[in-house]
Amino acid sequence: DERTYSHTVAIIAVNATDCMISDWLKVLCGVLDKVSNRMDYSKLR
Repeated sequence: DERTYSHTVAIIAVNATDCMISDWLKVLCGVLDKVSNRMDYSKLR
């Protein structure tokens, strides 16, 4: 296993109805899985 944890990525998901009102958004595990896989495989290119 050659993984390192030297870089941190923060994903902030919000639901905004206008520029003044927003709320945090629940992100489905499948979406987080797709994002993390895409970021991981992009390093291999």
